[in-house]
This record gives sequence, C-alpha cells and structure tokens, in this order.
Amino acid sequence: MPDRCWIYIATLFTLLASLYAGHKAYSKPTSIHSPLLRALLLFALLAQTLFLHFRGQSHGHCPTTNLFETLAFLNWSALLTYQLIGSRFRQSAVGLMTAPLATAINLLAIFLPVDFTTTYRIEGWAMELHIATTLIAYGIIGLAAMAALFYLIQQHLLKRRLPSPWIYTLPSINTLTYAQTRLHGIGSVCLLAGLAVGIYQLHVQSQMPSIQFSAHLILALFYLLLLYASHRRLFSAKTIARLLILAFIASIAALNWLQGFSAGL
Repeated sequence: MPDRCWIYIATLFTLLASLYAGHKAYSKPTSIHSPLLRALLLFALLAQTLFLHFRGQSHGHCPTTNLFETLAFLNWSALLTYQLIGSRFRQSAVGLMTAPLATAINLLAIFLPVDFTTTYRIEGWAMELHIATTLIAYGIIGLAAMAALFYLIQQHLLKRRLPSPWIYTLPSINTLTYAQTRLHGIGSVCLLAGLAVGIYQLHVQSQMPSIQFSAHLILALFYLLLLYASHRRLFSAKTIARLLILAFIASIAALNWLQGFSAGL
C-alpha cells in the first residue's frame, strides 16, 4: 500500500471526529465528554505516524523534504499534543479544536501538488532535531491559535447574548484563555529549542543563517513578544487572540517558502 494512503486514512478519522464533535455540539446543550472523539483522533495519530515512518524509511532520515511531508509532520505534532496534554484543558474540548485543524491541514496537503521528489538529504542529527522540533512547535502553536479562535467565538456569543448550543459546549472564557496561553507558551519554548539546535548546527558548520532561518527566528521572537504582551496585559485578550491567529495563518501560508530551512540553514 502506498504510504500516502495512511494520510488519507488519517484524514478520514479527523473528518469523522470533526463531524461527530460538531453534531454533539449542536444537538445537545451540554459539554462534550466522549471517549469516541479521543479514539478517532488516536486512530488518526496512528495513521499519521505510519505515514511518517514509511516515508522516513524510504528517505533514511526525518521525512520533511517537501511541503506535503512538512504539513504531515506538523499535523502529527498537533495530534500528538492533543493526546499528551489535552486532558489538562478538558480533553474533549481540545479535541473539538484539534479535529478541524488536523482535517484542514491534511486536506491542504492532499489537494496541493506539493508531494514531489527531491534529491535533498538531511545530514546529521542536529539538522533532523532542528527541523522536527520546529515543526512540533508550529503544531502546538496551531492548537493555541484554535483555542484563540474558540475564545473569540465564545466571547462574541456571550457579548451579543446569542442563543446557541456553543455556549454550553465550549469551555468557559477563562478555560479557553488558559489553554491558549499554556499552548502558546509550550509552542514558543519548543520553537526556541529548535532554533537553538539550528544555531548550534550553523556554528559547527561555520555557516551564515539563510533568509528562511532568519524568518523563523523573527517569527519566534514575535510569538514570544505576543506571549509577553499577554502576560503583562499590554493588549486586550481579544487583540492577543487575533494576533496569534494571524501569526499562525502567516506561518502556514509562508511554509512553502520557509521550507527552505529543510534544504539547509
């Protein structure tokens, strides 16, 4: 079976999880507490892992040599984050955020013509660790951006006093803010760790950083400044949420160009 089939299977499970969570959210005015949602996303994670395993075996290194593989790795990190720390922020509520994000990223990878063969090979453990940690960071930040989006939805419903099952399904404003801040912080730390390994690799090879690596560094600094602004309450929570969402969208939109970091620092 071609390794791409595992991405199709993972997408099917995340789509089923999205539809199931959406159905429960709108059909019952209660919080979502469902082992089935976690199981569907666990199967998606396993399928995503098998794709990365088989593609990595064919390359002999971390499978991030084109945008298709990069998006798959980023999605894997989001699904893994949900399974590892979702229970800290209400497991099913984070699942409600993870499922549509994972579905959208996989569909983007499937329908864009980005799964091309390259001759590039990742050399050395430092380069592999740099790439893997950086993509894991973006996956975690993606979940923080989804928490920010749900915060804006919840705030809009409460402010306008609109009757909707979302009011009962979504976590409280405080819970969403907590999840957003924690995930944002964890993602920023991982991003800095990945960049630190990259800087070490540059030092060992006596190279100057590429434009793409510099762009990653600027993004990391922006995420940190945004985290600092949130901690010091320099901007409103709504502004922080909007900026975080826009920053993550910009990161995904520029990922094809940023992919240059996979072809050398």
